[in-house]
Amino acid sequence: MRIWLFVLLLLPFNSLFAEGVIVTWKKGYSQQSLELPQTSTQKSTLVFGKKIFNTKTKEIYLYQVPNRQQRLKLIQKLMLKPNVISVELDAAVEIQADSQLPAHFQQLDLVTINEYVEQYACHDIPIAVLDTGIASNHSTLQFINFISHKNYIDNTASAEDDNGHGTHVAGLIGASRQQLNDPSEVVAGLCYSASLHNYKVIEQDGFGSVSGVIEALESILDSGREAIPLINLSLTTNSSFSLRTAINELGKQGQFVVVAAGNSGLQLDTSPSYPAAYSKDFSNVISVANVNSGGFLADSSNFGYQLVDFSAPGEKLLSTWLMTDTEDGYAVSSGTSMSTPLVTATLAALMQKYQHFNLPPEAFRAAIINSLNYSDALQGKLKYAGILSTGNSLSLTPEQLFKPAWFNYKWQEDVDAIYISGYKMDEVVGVNFHNLKDLKPVKELAFSYKPEMEAVLVILPESWRDGSLEFITDSHELKPLDFTLMVANSLPEKSGYCVGSHCEVKWENLSLAITRLDGNNQPWFLSTQQYQDQTALVISGSNLSGIWDLKFSGAPRLQVLGMQAVNALGEVKELTTANGYLVHSETNVSWLVEEPEKWSSLAAPLQQLWLLPQVSTSAEISSSSNSCYIASQVYGDVYAPEVMVLRQFRDDVLMHSELGKKLTAFYYKHSPALALWIADKPKLQGLVRWCLDFLVKILR
Repeated sequence: MRIWLFVLLLLPFNSLFAEGVIVTWKKGYSQQSLELPQTSTQKSTLVFGKKIFNTKTKEIYLYQVPNRQQRLKLIQKLMLKPNVISVELDAAVEIQADSQLPAHFQQLDLVTINEYVEQYACHDIPIAVLDTGIASNHSTLQFINFISHKNYIDNTASAEDDNGHGTHVAGLIGASRQQLNDPSEVVAGLCYSASLHNYKVIEQDGFGSVSGVIEALESILDSGREAIPLINLSLTTNSSFSLRTAINELGKQGQFVVVAAGNSGLQLDTSPSYPAAYSKDFSNVISVANVNSGGFLADSSNFGYQLVDFSAPGEKLLSTWLMTDTEDGYAVSSGTSMSTPLVTATLAALMQKYQHFNLPPEAFRAAIINSLNYSDALQGKLKYAGILSTGNSLSLTPEQLFKPAWFNYKWQEDVDAIYISGYKMDEVVGVNFHNLKDLKPVKELAFSYKPEMEAVLVILPESWRDGSLEFITDSHELKPLDFTLMVANSLPEKSGYCVGSHCEVKWENLSLAITRLDGNNQPWFLSTQQYQDQTALVISGSNLSGIWDLKFSGAPRLQVLGMQAVNALGEVKELTTANGYLVHSETNVSWLVEEPEKWSSLAAPLQQLWLLPQVSTSAEISSSSNSCYIASQVYGDVYAPEVMVLRQFRDDVLMHSELGKKLTAFYYKHSPALALWIADKPKLQGLVRWCLDFLVKILR
């Protein structure tokens, strides 16, 4: 049976799953039951949660709260609890379909001179496929060892595929070579033998939830790296703290998460989608774009110089599909969902081939990068302007594959310095700066290797935005880090009329995407206007309650320092946790508005919210910053739980008194230099951390 379908797997927010509230608790403080507040239409009652993820320091629960007003009141109440790390709404999965013809084995350098399709052994490296399930009885999947099957939507139901997408993904990984009726059509997976865990997280109608994905990841985390070293996620979503937590924990165990960049044709640097955007933060996340048979980025593929790693063929790929009562099914599909399993299968083949070399997980990410086929057509669009080459990965020598490679970077707070992490970065012997704007001579930069961070710290020149970094080792040059490509090429120019959830606007030469969560599908209007000497964001509508999620982008070193709002009395108020403000990352914040009339500049029935963002694109941070330099240095993460406690103390206590404000200003004046000074003094860092741990314990 032939089915022609074009499958794009997307995970946008959808009101179908908005009833779920995901809460990340500090370990030992979680509550299985919560009291739902009384509203004008609902009595106070208890809701019981389900634990969906567990780590050494956190526990994540899902609570189903059908009533919107109770949901908003509960979220507001939870945000104020000192033992709650994050609160977010559950999200949904949606799939769509269309079709074309395949030709990806030649692109992957897997066709021999005799027109033979090469496949590889992968059975020793189990892969977890989180998808719509898999038609495990399909005859073309006969050489796949299905280790486990589980349905994370309904644990009483089968994990067999009832949609087709998951079976297509499984076939790209491990279908046996099969000639179809048309002599030109051959189905084959990259692996002639494979071991899969079939985890169904998406229903027949194309919907699933973030909480279901997190539950599956919890099971994978418990299994450990030896049991499940690779995870295939052909899906995207909005930013989720709980999903980020799960992926980070998997990374600590060395478990790879290979993810689709998405199929919206967007630049993720300015319009991030997740979990692809986590590739910038975690070395275990590999985000994959889709290229056509000509080696050009597919029109539908998302891209991004900072957030999408590289590409793989994803246009018109023929693979297995749902079965009928009498025969197997096959389909041709396109999208980053198809590109992703090719990378996952290549990693499995590599890890099986070199399983006795005792290599760290990072070595295999470096091997993929060092074996890409580079393309000028992809320059500036991806972190590595290359196309996956499975043939190169499996034929190059270990010396050619396991060379140094950089993966991620993180800015040093308050100074023009950057940490570059990757594989074998301790072999870097020189760092040069090329000014691409005025072609000045190459400048050698000061740098040092930080073993505790496994990263190179580079001190940047004043003109760093106009050039690129070149890393030198004794054996070869690494791919440059080009700062000129980090600025958005296009920004939205106008305000927008937004029905339901999402709007984008240009704000002071930056791109801002605002998503309204749990807004009851009410229309609203977003614009920018001058307020005194600032550019204000103005949200207008008839009922503006909900959770307003703001993502800023468009500059290489961007940080949201804080947010102010104008209340109904015309007073400018600093937003803090107490009035619904949450910091999710350097560029992503949210504001829960339960009673918009208290903030509206207009009388009912119309409402209008005025927001005054405080955003920096340089190393100079004001005293209202969300940065805690010394604490961030000793805890190794700007968003470590201990740092968040100290920030909350600053916002909720110190910033509400004149003395506290003076102390805060004094700290921000002198702490950046101290943080940099202790960066290479581990014993002193240990002493400072001991003191801060004591303070955090008191504050908690």
